[in-house]
Amino acid sequence: MKQLSIEDINLDMIPIKVLQDVDKRISDWRSMGGKDSDPYIQQQLRYLKRVELMANNAADTITYF
Repeated sequence: MKQLSIEDINLDMIPIKVLQDVDKRISDWRSMGGKDSDPYIQQQLRYLKRVELMANNAADTITYF
C-alpha cells in the first residue's frame, strides 16, 4: 500500500471538525510516545484521503437550480 503524506491530501475539501479530530488523535498518539512512522499515522491519513474523495464526489453531484 502506498505511503501517504499530508501533501497528498487536499485539506481544503475536508471539514474543519474532521481536521481538528485527526489533529487531536495524532497529537495524542505522539504524546504517548508514538512516532510519525507508525501505522496509526498512515491510518489517519488514509481516513483524511477518504473524506477528501467523498467530499469531491459530493461536490460533483450537486445540482444548482
